[in-house]
Amino acid sequence: RHDKTIASLFDEYITLNAPGFSSTVKLNTLSGVSASGYKVVASSAGGDIVFSMIGHWYEDFARKFLRAYNEVIFKESLMKEAVHFEADGQYISPENDTCHAVFRICETALVILPDTHSLVRVPLCMIRDTKVSPYRFEVTDRLGRRFVMQKLGRLTDAFLKAYETRFAALVKQTKNKL
Repeated sequence: RHDKTIASLFDEYITLNAPGFSSTVKLNTLSGVSASGYKVVASSAGGDIVFSMIGHWYEDFARKFLRAYNEVIFKESLMKEAVHFEADGQYISPENDTCHAVFRICETALVILPDTHSLVRVPLCMIRDTKVSPYRFEVTDRLGRRFVMQKLGRLTDAFLKAYETRFAALVKQTKNKL
């Protein structure tokens, strides 16, 4: 616990430096990162690392830290899965939390990279229902969870087209294999 710790964020790790203390934490060793209540919490096997009292840098730090963490997890968990389309917008989670996010249509999944918590991967094969309205795209999975993507702006139509194309290609691949 240090009062004047300096955190420096890089693509795949974060360094923590204080008088008499220095540590480097690889982002892929964290089990989760979340931001709320003006605190950013990075969970690891050794315990939680809490970033607080950040002041006016909070929003920028939280967004950059979560984005870096989500990118590392995306690269490692989805390995070489191709991204067919990407758009920024507003995300409403199954718990009705709203935040900015990046939406990606990948080879086998819809991936949501929120600015407030870890990425969400919705396998295309698990999607039960899709609803589209102007500037709003909503999918419900087989477990009944609802994922809402909205405010995609001029990319709304292109996002929908890429989603439909990828979904149809996956269905066709499955039929061909059967």
